[in-house]
Amino acid sequence: PTKDAFIHEGNPNTNYGTDVDLEVQSYSTRAIRLLVEFDISSIPQNAYITSATLKLYYYACTAGFDSSRTYRVQRITSSWEETIVTWNNQPSVSSEYVDCTIDNNPPYWWNVTVTSIAQLNDTLGFRIMDTVEDSTDQKSAWFRSKEYDSYDPKLEITYIYVPSIGEFQAPSKIYANKYFYLNATINDADGVAEFVNATVELNGTVILKWDNA
Repeated sequence: PTKDAFIHEGNPNTNYGTDVDLEVQSYSTRAIRLLVEFDISSIPQNAYITSATLKLYYYACTAGFDSSRTYRVQRITSSWEETIVTWNNQPSVSSEYVDCTIDNNPPYWWNVTVTSIAQLNDTLGFRIMDTVEDSTDQKSAWFRSKEYDSYDPKLEITYIYVPSIGEFQAPSKIYANKYFYLNATINDADGVAEFVNATVELNGTVILKWDNA
């Protein structure tokens, strides 16, 4: 990742961006959330993400940690700085989320499928929090940060190129029981023929549809 940190409700103006650990905690008035961000600028903007998996090395938890807790992962939607971010200035997140369970048997790589909330941009970041942040006793899970010597957080993305319409020409009028000509220029960045099963739909307008191979 390009940056990671955790933010602490009990210490709302303290920055934890250089810690070797990351943490998620449920504890009344002392909740902790995890932030992580990746550079994905190398992925073309005309690509389509088919799968995205966030991986964090989960190495320890508190003694009273439940056999199953639910953590919520949301996409970060505003900028933040690793060495400045705190609870009081934490970045905004999307309303869409992914919930994933975590147990009390570390260590292992904790994997979360985030395909449904991933979006192409120069960067892609996530906030992770407990869905119940106000436990009366401490419920904490610790992960390794990028400042640790190994076990950096990872984001694995699979994508395909999506063909697009460069030029589309259709007649201004279409008559029943008459042939018409439809000209379309298809831009296909990777040179692979994903443009298959093309159909034309007439519903007030002319709509060209296709399947990606």
